[in-house]
Amino acid sequence: RTWAVDHPHEWALIFGTPVPGYRAPTDTIDPAARIPVLLLALGVEAAAHPGTGLATEDGPMPRALHADLRQVREQLGSPLDDHRLARGIAAWTSLVGTINFELFGHLHNVISAYEPFFLHQMRAVGRNLDLS
Repeated sequence: RTWAVDHPHEWALIFGTPVPGYRAPTDTIDPAARIPVLLLALGVEAAAHPGTGLATEDGPMPRALHADLRQVREQLGSPLDDHRLARGIAAWTSLVGTINFELFGHLHNVISAYEPFFLHQMRAVGRNLDLS
């Protein structure tokens, strides 16, 4: 978040509105992948500790989602089950979305304490990933 606030234009190039027809250069893929790779590593770490389990039960997962998660798992070589992998992807979208809402003005007239709100949101994400 700190880097994004200090470099909003660079953040927007990575996570802002896509330009129709634009294909990112391959040298930008690694920087854009840092967040999901870190979240994946945290998920693997949490899953490696017996007895931690998921914070809450997810309930049934839509059948169509399993194929997508299998593809992600194969691409990343992830050992995570579908529920943990889906939670990791949700954490990624929550992190990026919370920063985007701040930087692109969607929290104006709603939240003014941006950093405390971000920290609160990320603690909730951590609990959802069973990291707390």
